[in-house]
Amino acid sequence: MHVRFMKISAFLKSMTSALILKKDFPFSVWHAPTFRCNLRCKYCELWKREAKEMGTEEIKEMMRFFRSKGTVVWNFTGGEPLLREDIGELIDYAKGLGFHTTLVTNGTLLGENMDKLMRLDTLILSLDGRRKVNDFLRGKGTYEKIVEGMRMLKEKGMRFDVDFVLSRWNSKEEEVTHVLELAKEFGARVNFLPMYTGYNVEEDESYRRVLPLIFGKYRRFVKTTRRFFERLKIKGKCFAGRNFLFIFPDGSVSPCLFREDLKIEHYERYEELQNPKGCSCVGLCYNTYNLLFSLDLKFILELLLKSLKSGPIL
Repeated sequence: MHVRFMKISAFLKSMTSALILKKDFPFSVWHAPTFRCNLRCKYCELWKREAKEMGTEEIKEMMRFFRSKGTVVWNFTGGEPLLREDIGELIDYAKGLGFHTTLVTNGTLLGENMDKLMRLDTLILSLDGRRKVNDFLRGKGTYEKIVEGMRMLKEKGMRFDVDFVLSRWNSKEEEVTHVLELAKEFGARVNFLPMYTGYNVEEDESYRRVLPLIFGKYRRFVKTTRRFFERLKIKGKCFAGRNFLFIFPDGSVSPCLFREDLKIEHYERYEELQNPKGCSCVGLCYNTYNLLFSLDLKFILELLLKSLKSGPIL
């Protein structure tokens, strides 16, 4: 879950409504203001999608709509959201409405956008290993830009997280250790997630060989819970469309990015969304919310212990 700090009172009130009172409202919204991207990562094809994009004022109106419905967390994702010239204005507007804001970026455009990002609550960069492997997966020269962005963020005093997509190319001790050492150096924490196709984990499960390392001596710098990996491929109750949802660049909405077959053409009709069935959740953010809203005691205990040892992750 890409959430670090939020006002405790608002968080507890909203979580109580969702968990205890069983109210159906979009606690968290993932919004892709664009599918455009300046990279061509080997495991992502979102950049191939041609999607009409909402204008600045249309997005602001949508934010007001969801704030009136009780939404607490607004996640900017993509594509690459920093390609939107109005992203700074949108972040400021979301903060003004009282949203806890997060933004996921590939990390290569931080230099020219640093001032726009300072009001974010959580910033997530992407790095998939040492220079050679990362540049193979994400593009030549991306490693240097991402690491330089990390240095700039540390100098600005801005905390951030790192997403590491585990695949057959980088599920190796030297690659994982390198990124964890960088996290240690720059005061970050790492989200580890396996490569997936659609809503299924790819058949190659080489990522499992590095789990002992991830949850061993470096666990202080790991944001992902062990429970997340334990629940992969296990079908369970999904709260997508009920307590969290995904908004496409044109304003259409679906329970999550992976279930586009359940998409509805306009966000104001989000209450008509069908709850996904028959799939096992592999998305880190979605699975984390599912574990939380299902009151998985093992997950909640691990979450609390991580928060006490290395700072809050909710």
